[in-house]
Amino acid sequence: MSHSLTLRERQVASIEKILSLNHEPAASPDLEHNANGFLPEGMPIIQDGAPIWKVLVFDNLGRDVISSVMRVNDLRSCGITIHLNINTTRHMIPDVPVIYLVEPTAANLQRITDDLVRSLYSPAYINFLSSVQRPVLEEFATQVATSGVADHISQLYDQYLNFIVSEPDLFSLGMGTNTYWTMNSAATSDEELDSAVDRIVSGLFSVVVTMGSMPIIRCPKQGAAEMIAAKLDRKLRDHVLNSKDSNLFSGGPQKGGPAGALASRPVLVIVDRNVDLVPMLSHSWTYQSLVHDVLKMRLNQITVEVPDDSGNGKPVRKHYDLKSNDFFWAKNAPSPFPNVAEDIDAQLQKYKEDAADVTRKSGATSLEDLQSDTGASAQHLKTALTLLPELRERKAILDMHMTILSALLQGIKDRKIDEYCQIEENMVSKSMSKNVLLDLINSKDKGEQPLDKLRLFIIWYLSAPEDLPRADFEQFSKALQEAGCDTSSLAYIKRVRQVTRSTMMSSVPSSGPTQTSTSTDLFKGFSAISSRLTSGLKDAGIGANFENLVSGVKSFLPQNKDLTLTKITESLMDPQNASSAAIAMTEGYLYYDPRSANARGSMPPASAARSGQTGAVNRGIEASFGQRRQGFSEAIVFTVGGGSIDEYGNLQEWAQRTSNGGAPGVTQTRRIVYGSTEIVNSEDFIKNELERLGYAIFLAFTSPSQVLWSTSQNMAKCYDLSGSLLDNPDIPCSSTGSPAQCCQITDERASNGLCISSEKLFTPYFINSCTLLDWDSASTCLTQYRNSAGNGVTPCGDDKYCCYNTTGCDCNNSTIVFTLAPFLYASRPPTSTSSIPPTIATTSAITHSSSTRSSPSTQATSPAAPNTYNNNNNNSSSVNLGLGLGTVLGLGIPLLLAVMGAFWFPSRRRSGIFQGGHNHRPSYRERTLQRTRRRGV
Repeated sequence: MSHSLTLRERQVASIEKILSLNHEPAASPDLEHNANGFLPEGMPIIQDGAPIWKVLVFDNLGRDVISSVMRVNDLRSCGITIHLNINTTRHMIPDVPVIYLVEPTAANLQRITDDLVRSLYSPAYINFLSSVQRPVLEEFATQVATSGVADHISQLYDQYLNFIVSEPDLFSLGMGTNTYWTMNSAATSDEELDSAVDRIVSGLFSVVVTMGSMPIIRCPKQGAAEMIAAKLDRKLRDHVLNSKDSNLFSGGPQKGGPAGALASRPVLVIVDRNVDLVPMLSHSWTYQSLVHDVLKMRLNQITVEVPDDSGNGKPVRKHYDLKSNDFFWAKNAPSPFPNVAEDIDAQLQKYKEDAADVTRKSGATSLEDLQSDTGASAQHLKTALTLLPELRERKAILDMHMTILSALLQGIKDRKIDEYCQIEENMVSKSMSKNVLLDLINSKDKGEQPLDKLRLFIIWYLSAPEDLPRADFEQFSKALQEAGCDTSSLAYIKRVRQVTRSTMMSSVPSSGPTQTSTSTDLFKGFSAISSRLTSGLKDAGIGANFENLVSGVKSFLPQNKDLTLTKITESLMDPQNASSAAIAMTEGYLYYDPRSANARGSMPPASAARSGQTGAVNRGIEASFGQRRQGFSEAIVFTVGGGSIDEYGNLQEWAQRTSNGGAPGVTQTRRIVYGSTEIVNSEDFIKNELERLGYAIFLAFTSPSQVLWSTSQNMAKCYDLSGSLLDNPDIPCSSTGSPAQCCQITDERASNGLCISSEKLFTPYFINSCTLLDWDSASTCLTQYRNSAGNGVTPCGDDKYCCYNTTGCDCNNSTIVFTLAPFLYASRPPTSTSSIPPTIATTSAITHSSSTRSSPSTQATSPAAPNTYNNNNNNSSSVNLGLGLGTVLGLGIPLLLAVMGAFWFPSRRRSGIFQGGHNHRPSYRERTLQRTRRRGV
């Protein structure tokens, strides 16, 4: 198979075409920037001899799509002079073309109409990230016609780019870190579930359109994967039927061959995240995975804390962008950490030799003297100045990665990640006894982050062939709590184990070349390379303590092993060489061919998929023997509910390892594109997904008195602004008090520390209380609301907020306005599970209570939700989406209402200043009861 463009190259080409006003470039540019740092020849920005300078306006998703693959210099080369967010205040730039790249929402279209009415820019080139719905488009047309600004619109396109590409063949849909919760919580409404599924279908449709090939779709029966596959099949089928010969795939690879030729089409594999949770939690030893685990990385920007040059001892944050011309990252991202350390030393030596050669030929003493040196010959000086930009760019890249490596080494040493990697490697080859694992958890010498111990236990528990007795489970839970772990996720992990055990396959070493983990073979330990590497880092100004960091870190290379998802992919792409276990697992996978009249899918309702039913007749066909044994050279692998960098690297390693495994003389190249709803690291997955699901189970099976007792006994304390210990039901946003904010038990926590109101009140956010007596740090608990006489918080835009006082919110008053980190996700505050009765904490199924439950006093005034939930509660053996809360609430509702009503407003909120007629806000448990009754349970 001939070389094809990567997904990133295709997306960059599409974006550059948009920035060129949807005109094809005169010459096909080199989509990958050269290693010398020069930008490729950009799209033409000249028309009739005059430059076309443009304004780019995007929404949040458009910003994320562009910033992952392009930087400011790239935009400049395409004629973009300024880029703005559509949600910010913008000023008039008359007679300048504007390019909109936004989602086709009613709010965005209204803002575009307002811009046209105000004549901010003209003309307007409107590009939608996904296909616009007809009712929305008709409403937009009505607004434009009524306003009389239709002549200001030059173009309007559906671009199918609502996905984020962070690596050549790695993408996400940017759906946030709560998709797994949405797909697995019984508290999710049918409307929310349908909305999430539709968003996934839209993103996958855009991916296959960008790749230009109509895929064959394979997925397991039941669950979210089947819902998505059926809807995507119908969307693709409808597009082909409605567009006929001019459809988006008419220029794909299959054109020119037999209609629908399978050999040139990829297979799209859609699986649920629960097929294997281990990659979401495991410690990895590759450069790319370590960066995601140890450092903060988002949209290809890495955040590193480095010592301040002023010498005050406080670290400062630096941000580094991974660009497409980063040769070091492209080569070493999938490599084990020792290989990266070796290569950075080799690259430094090569740079020093090249720089010395240039200066020697020019007669200068250093690169800095080249431009001011007049004594060198003209020819040598010209040659040196030609090479100078490439050398400087290479040096900047190496300096960046040396800083990243130094931060990684510190994190590895502090958290003992090398030891955790080796322990998890040994779990694969031989089972670990309970006593050994318990000793590891109780050890005081296993790193500074308790979460690593929790990850280790969950991996061991999910991988164990036999279930853990109740007494042992409680013993591990207690040990983890004593180690400082928040164990609220374990209630859900115990529930989900029965699902993952039926789909997980042991990751034994593959048949490829095995890498040894002994420190005496290839690398002879880090100590052998520390002296050479330290000298290079010293020359770069990284610091003289690098050798101390290296000395405590073990050097080992993990064995090649195929993860569960890789084995599933192998059984579908190369069934002749796949294991019998993998073949057996995918034997019943459904088969969808959007070009076939037979292999067609229907769109089952959310309620049917939630209960594990597939009752629709046309859900896809049972694959024939020939279809099951059909091979593919390209695949798109998509996980619903979160993706792992480890899985991406493992799939790429398998594709590379098996690419030339065909018949003699035949070159076979495999290519796999991996994607998910969101690429998340282990910490975010546990804190924002698993803890939230476990907390829901805790609330469903625990009385209010147990909730409050558990909070007071096992978690950090909460203090008000005066430093007084609170006795109301505020709970910390983590069991250890880091972050330091406290929220009410019914509130959710924003990623930037604010408490999110669960109902529509006068303001969406609150500042409740703090686990620290000192409130002066803006990075922990904010003190701005001293001047506002209240604890309400209102967003002002651009990550700025203001305190809501008695006269409202004044975003222009600097005394009550403050800045926080971006609001990326929301999660529910955790709680300890130590007080959960054994019959609750270890239950494996939820049964329905037959007791009569009295109606809450607020039910009469609560708005009734549409009764669209068709829950079949008799099918208890089905594997369904709702593994979380269930529907049993037990008794004690009146007590819960009394407690929540008595302590509703902490501190300032309790004073009644901001109640504004809202006498009572239903609790999470109360709202669940109301929803359950409305559904007729």
